[in-house]
Amino acid sequence: MLKAGVGWSTLADPAEAGTQSAQQALSRLAGQAGLAVVFCTVGYDAAKFVGGARAALGPVPLIGATSFTGVITPGGFVHADTGSGAVMVLGGEGARFGVGGATIGADPVAAGAAAARAAIAQAGNPPTPPTACFIVAPPGAEERLIAGVESVVGRVPMMGGSAADNTLEGKWLEFANAQIMSSGVAVALIYSPEPVAVDYRGHYTPTDKRGIITKVRDRRTLVEIDGKPALDVYAGWRGLSRSDLLGGNLLVQTITNPLGIRDVSGELWWIRHPMHGNDDGSMAIGNDLAEGTVVTMMSGDFEQIAAGAPAAVQSAVADLGAKPSAVLIAHCGGRALGLGPERMQGVAESIRGVLGDVPFLGYCTFGEQGFSKWTANGAGGLMLSVMALA
Repeated sequence: MLKAGVGWSTLADPAEAGTQSAQQALSRLAGQAGLAVVFCTVGYDAAKFVGGARAALGPVPLIGATSFTGVITPGGFVHADTGSGAVMVLGGEGARFGVGGATIGADPVAAGAAAARAAIAQAGNPPTPPTACFIVAPPGAEERLIAGVESVVGRVPMMGGSAADNTLEGKWLEFANAQIMSSGVAVALIYSPEPVAVDYRGHYTPTDKRGIITKVRDRRTLVEIDGKPALDVYAGWRGLSRSDLLGGNLLVQTITNPLGIRDVSGELWWIRHPMHGNDDGSMAIGNDLAEGTVVTMMSGDFEQIAAGAPAAVQSAVADLGAKPSAVLIAHCGGRALGLGPERMQGVAESIRGVLGDVPFLGYCTFGEQGFSKWTANGAGGLMLSVMALA
């Protein structure tokens, strides 16, 4: 069985906060750390926070990212204007861990593959496939990064989330060991004799408003639905005008009513978050789209959105079939934006209500990666990805 510990901090000095978080996590581990998972907000100098954590951790494989406004811990939704952060450490007899990172550049598939190979090497080139994969990336090319990772490790259970900042200004960062990257992919591979379980969901309800995607530009710009400007079609579904949805208004308006694409299994809705309403009537979307696909408007009020994370955690634990030793959570930053810090505190408390004394750590992301039963690994937005480790 794996062991885990979690620590967190809002100290003003980022290096001291990183050290405090890591020391707390190590004190709760009761064993040797084999992997560190590190998250902090952009209120901190991330290099200093990670450096402070590494000063306490030593040469332990490390993966992490910046998180939108706060981190989700057993102590609640930890946030502060000056910065907040947290560290989880994992270890266990018979377990091996490796982390690799790569700059994405012009070829995301190659970058994903390179990061996976580096993670395998750090784990000591085990002869068997990994038990699980945790991936961190910037927003923009998640689907192709997953393809690159899978080209090396195969279709192993995967979860993760895209790095975030507080203002959608591109200040997000990814961490891989000593690397702090602004456009890089980090991959952690876990080799454990114990099982893992993943739950991946949007926790929205489909409506009867749907159409066929008839034109997509550059993978992520939805130009037309049913041959008409996508923004106009969506505005009609909502009873709004195009002007109501221009620019960043679209992002906020769609937190409760995003788009969904039903998986061929029928078991999962891949949520697509419209991010920006363009003057030409197209919509910038947070994930890849394909022409000829049916797209549905989804619905969820904030009570339903808040209930999603504890429901996903409960489902992952049930699938695991045993008390977990640790739980990792990628919680969409858009959901957190809509809920606000007070409701996010309630989300953290609800998760603790499900898990009891089980260590858990979550971050607020600008894209979520994972899979549901009978589906492949993939990427979405406004979603929740949970990994429970025995």
